[in-house]
Amino acid sequence: NKVTQVSSIAIDSFEVSPDGTRIVYSAPRDEKDETSQGSIWIMNVDGSNTRKLTNIEGDSSPAWSPNGEYIAFSSLGKNHDIRQIYIMDKNGGNLSQITKSPFSKNNPCWSPDGIKLCYEAYTHNSATDQSELFVINWNGTQESRILNMRKSLSNQWPTLSNPHWAAD
Repeated sequence: NKVTQVSSIAIDSFEVSPDGTRIVYSAPRDEKDETSQGSIWIMNVDGSNTRKLTNIEGDSSPAWSPNGEYIAFSSLGKNHDIRQIYIMDKNGGNLSQITKSPFSKNNPCWSPDGIKLCYEAYTHNSATDQSELFVINWNGTQESRILNMRKSLSNQWPTLSNPHWAAD
């Protein structure tokens, strides 16, 4: 029942590790400039041992794998181009781009068995104007669309942010 502040910088999104000891989060790349684009950071749950895992601006929405060994996140990449899904080791090594498409992809989440990722994609083009949910294997194979949404009658986009898996 005690609330403790663990960060003095603005945190965009975060997730506690499966073992409850670490927090991975997105925050400004430069701690002294809160207007800088996000990078992925990690710290102990008490706020100690803060360390930046990525140094590319535009990284967000980190998500722990169920075994706590990997982190998936959304990034604009080195070219600051189109947001895609990436995976890295829990210490920031072995960075791998999982998705490659002309559409922006966000908010990855892991399946309970750690084999698949779900994420949202905005396929906004004049022909379809869609926001969609996709599933892909953690190694970037077998991508499939699982939900397709169109603008509502009020011309608003549906909110599909932060998909989550339910245990079987």
